[in-house]
Amino acid sequence: MLEPTTNCTAFTPSDIRDAGADFLAKAMGANPVHPHPVSDQMRLRELTLAEAAYILGEPELKRRGASGKSASSIVAAGLTTDDFGSILEASVARLVAQAYRAAAEHRALLHPYPLPNYHPAEIATVDVDVDVGEVTELQELPLVQVDVGAGNVAQVQAYAANLVVSYKLVVNDDLDALTTMARAMAVSAARREARVLYEFLEGNPTMGDGQAMFHADHGNLLSGIGALGPATLGTAMAALRDQQTPGGQYANHGLETLLVNSADEQVARQVVRDTGSEARVIAAPWIGSGNFYAMAAPATAPTIAMVYLGPRGDTAMQTVRVSRRPPDRTHRRTGVEIAHDFGFAPVSRVGIVKATN
Repeated sequence: MLEPTTNCTAFTPSDIRDAGADFLAKAMGANPVHPHPVSDQMRLRELTLAEAAYILGEPELKRRGASGKSASSIVAAGLTTDDFGSILEASVARLVAQAYRAAAEHRALLHPYPLPNYHPAEIATVDVDVDVGEVTELQELPLVQVDVGAGNVAQVQAYAANLVVSYKLVVNDDLDALTTMARAMAVSAARREARVLYEFLEGNPTMGDGQAMFHADHGNLLSGIGALGPATLGTAMAALRDQQTPGGQYANHGLETLLVNSADEQVARQVVRDTGSEARVIAAPWIGSGNFYAMAAPATAPTIAMVYLGPRGDTAMQTVRVSRRPPDRTHRRTGVEIAHDFGFAPVSRVGIVKATN
């Protein structure tokens, strides 16, 4: 944009501050739930990034005591304002959250476990023995036995990347490039999580009691049972039902998810249909060839904890965060940091069975 346009006077700085994030998010394909009404007007008038920056840049230059500046100088001033950075942060955050969740099917396997910081933390396995029998009138209530297993250590690992928005990108109104970069970074974060999770499972992590997570003595490792099929799936489902809790009770968990190698995905889906199961099938290239996992619902049988930064009681498992970067006035650019903080820890052997061919 070399000269101001009619859009530069059709909207005010307040309009940009209030509705700009909704407008930009919608333009990038991340539809807000309750968009500001002015954002629709911006869309109809095809407001550009440069025009939005110009509208914010004029009062910014006045605040600095500058006047008589060219349109390009005003745009450059606008894109390095805090307001432009905040709009960018909010809109990119919506797109990133949407793209990440679309690519993160592995989240269905996980139990949320927020941590306040990056320090190692112990996650204990807890079991309640509730098989206490019938209680008659006026009879004293028996004690409920609570077994707390040895804790498993978890720690949040941090990753980050910067998404830079240059003067050239703004002037060219290259929203496609901005959208593509933000979406790719979100999908990459989901892919990283999945890879680390499945490599973690395949590595057979050591539990807090010093033994491997998957072990025949614990009834959750079926070695050499053969290729995935109706019979072997039935064996794994029976093992899932027959697992015993630390309190010595049958767990009786049903199959919620069947996790397989990529090459076995079609077979897995066919077997699930043929056996009448309603299990979800998830396939990943990081699962060993011929291996498969039968898993119960994490809501009733948590086996793997996803650790992430969050307050106690948080269940959102928000591992990808977008924050505004300080503007760079010298090089006429702004941007956001896309941070990715997560980790995994074994919670329990009960609720997951590994089978090998």
